[in-house]
Amino acid sequence: MTTLNSVPLESLPSVESTFTFEIQQLPLSITTTSATYDGNSFTLDLMTSGGSGSGALSYSLANGGTASGCAVNGATLTANTSGNCRVTATMADDGTYLATSSP
Repeated sequence: MTTLNSVPLESLPSVESTFTFEIQQLPLSITTTSATYDGNSFTLDLMTSGGSGSGALSYSLANGGTASGCAVNGATLTANTSGNCRVTATMADDGTYLATSSP
């Protein structure tokens, strides 16, 4: 008979536990597939490589850009002046892989 502090293990209540494991995604990297200038603003189509799983992909502006009028709409970045706009790509958690964002 196996005991714990002199109590038979068979007499102890059982405890059921559920564990969920999620895996870190591969890093994300943002590139552009095309860029245009219409005389008023620059437009770039954004594309992301990396990541894992099937989580939703989204883009958002990050602080620190030098161009004015930076805006993201879906996978399109626009700017009113030359310079740079800082963009972050985020792939959502899909139940297997944790959410991740580009650096």
